[in-house]
Amino acid sequence: MADFLDKIRETLRRCKESGDLVEVYDDDRDLDHFIVGRVESVTLDGYGLLSIGPHGDFDGRQIGRIEDIIRIATGSSYLSALRLLHEARGTMDTQPADSQGYQPLDLGNALRFAKDKRIVVSLVDGDHIPIIGFVNDFGKDYVEIRELRKDGEEDGFISVHLDDIVRIDAGGRTEQARAFLHRVRMGL
Repeated sequence: MADFLDKIRETLRRCKESGDLVEVYDDDRDLDHFIVGRVESVTLDGYGLLSIGPHGDFDGRQIGRIEDIIRIATGSSYLSALRLLHEARGTMDTQPADSQGYQPLDLGNALRFAKDKRIVVSLVDGDHIPIIGFVNDFGKDYVEIRELRKDGEEDGFISVHLDDIVRIDAGGRTEQARAFLHRVRMGL
């Protein structure tokens, strides 16, 4: 008999194969908060989603650990409607940065991808508080971020143990806005 994590992996793999959208819940204190996306990658320990915002727009990538998922939902009328809205916008495959060569998109490859492409990321901890900035360095069990303040200014370095990170968000509205403000500040 499969356990819960096996069922999660099986569901994510099925959705990856079919292209169906999935709702992923990873905050047991707020079950009204979830991520919707198309599954891009599934490994034994992790997953990667191309996130879809509530208006059908592409909202970056979310890369997390399977063990942090507390609930998963598929096949709902909400997901069907959101998929139709997303397809009508014509954004299903056009906006995410190319992750060729970084597959499977687990936490390690996501950090390497973000560092190599100089993509702004949000490291989301267990309290769902993000640390936003550029990946400066990372290792087997840590990541160092060059933090970007809300106004886009660089504000030092933060090192975090990877066990404290629930997921990595990259390329979403928050990260794009922070990257834009940073470019404006830098005069780029």
